[in-house]
Amino acid sequence: MSKKKGIFNIQIEQPLFPVKKQPVKRKDLQIEQALTVVLKQLEVGGCRERKIYDYRTIVHYFTRDTKVEYLVDITSDIIYLWLGQMNVANTTKLTRLKRF
Repeated sequence: MSKKKGIFNIQIEQPLFPVKKQPVKRKDLQIEQALTVVLKQLEVGGCRERKIYDYRTIVHYFTRDTKVEYLVDITSDIIYLWLGQMNVANTTKLTRLKRF
């Protein structure tokens, strides 16, 4: 038998043709969709405008700071990391946690 010299072995660093990856569509509930439902329920329940505004603002801050898009991706660790990075008083953190 002859020894294999590996002359037919090819290693490609990058593909020859650019491959466009399609973003994967998730069927999970997005945070914005869930927020819309909650805000409508609060509105129907007769909550004050200020409270509804606070809910919307706090969730916006959360999604902006943590880059989480889907409801199932939220864990207690993410919430506590988000609260930990705030440079506000502990009472403000408690208020934001309640609203969230």
